[in-house]
Amino acid sequence: MWGLETIKAINKHATRNAEDLMPWIIDSIEQIENRAFQCPMMGDACGDIQDEHLEQLFVDISGMGAATEMALTMPQFQEKLKALFNEHGTIQIAMSEFGQFQGYVEVWKI
Repeated sequence: MWGLETIKAINKHATRNAEDLMPWIIDSIEQIENRAFQCPMMGDACGDIQDEHLEQLFVDISGMGAATEMALTMPQFQEKLKALFNEHGTIQIAMSEFGQFQGYVEVWKI
């Protein structure tokens, strides 16, 4: 299991490397249903996004989470993104923090 210092170092590294990254734009349900999509890790650079912030989602990234746990499983995460897309139209997402098993995904309306 990763220690807190390791997680902080990974997130700092991601923030430093985020200058060339942009949040992933979702403009169709099909993109959400594609289980191969990747969410860029932008760390603290997520705070620089000027679009309307909709939500921060706590997501299981291990693939081993259960539907009864606090972190959203991939199917739950996809359903949440679909609901946000249906309500707001085009959205964009990026990870702001992650650890060994879970991460935080930020969602913005474009």
